[in-house]
Amino acid sequence: MKPRIVNIVGTGQFPCPIDIEKAYTYLNCKNKIYEPDMYPALLVKVGEKNHHVTLYANGKYIICGVKSKRELMETYEEIRRKLEECGLLNNSEELK
Repeated sequence: MKPRIVNIVGTGQFPCPIDIEKAYTYLNCKNKIYEPDMYPALLVKVGEKNHHVTLYANGKYIICGVKSKRELMETYEEIRRKLEECGLLNNSEELK
């Protein structure tokens, strides 16, 4: 059997820090986990396929569970939009 892509991981950094506690409270995502005593990041699932996004206070993020570049970019755009809606990102800032 030939290999197939089952999981792509993407990483980047937003141009500003993220208030993780505020994101946990106000971010409109299906599933959110924030247990700072266990792990210093907010774990969320976004999109129809519930892709995993890990958000760190310094603005870094990790997206995993996608199977194509298109899914990766769609997930990135969705989490960016949700953070903007909460006032956690300024949509006029250049995003990496």
